[in-house]
Amino acid sequence: GDWLYFSAMDKLGVLDLSNPEDPTLLNLEESFGCSKMSSIGNLIYSVRGGGMNIIDVSDPENFVVVNYINSGPGVREYFVIDDQIITYYYKNIYTFDISDPFVPQLLGTVTDSIQISDIYIKDDRLFVSFYGECLKVYDISNPNEYQLISRFDNPDLSYITLIEDDLAITRNQDREDNSKYL
Repeated sequence: GDWLYFSAMDKLGVLDLSNPEDPTLLNLEESFGCSKMSSIGNLIYSVRGGGMNIIDVSDPENFVVVNYINSGPGVREYFVIDDQIITYYYKNIYTFDISDPFVPQLLGTVTDSIQISDIYIKDDRLFVSFYGECLKVYDISNPNEYQLISRFDNPDLSYITLIEDDLAITRNQDREDNSKYL
């Protein structure tokens, strides 16, 4: 159908948009809410609490959690790339194989001594910013073994805003000016 899935606080909902002039709410369920979600086919991947729910939405009136990936209580961000999910918590970056969403497998973990503030992925590059320290760039073409390819020190670094061409545009949450790194 022409469905739109949405998250509202602690709820996951679906609207039937087959008549865009008069959308119909098909389902709104509590405890499925999330801070971020992506869909692949009939599955929704949603950040929730200490990890990620994998939700089967093939029946829009009956959501079913098919699995839960526990990757730490502070997960805020993740990227779905092909059959993989990359997420982070505190000082760790996790890569999961989701080719079988019913049995996700941890492919690898990158651990650092500095707390991660943000990650961004473009092509086979993982950009990682660390609170008040640096920006690191990893080659992630081999999900089992990330290779650090560069590091840029900057004590004002907080978040990655976007990756544009060969520049990582970063910002400090306390300042309005941005820094750019090659």
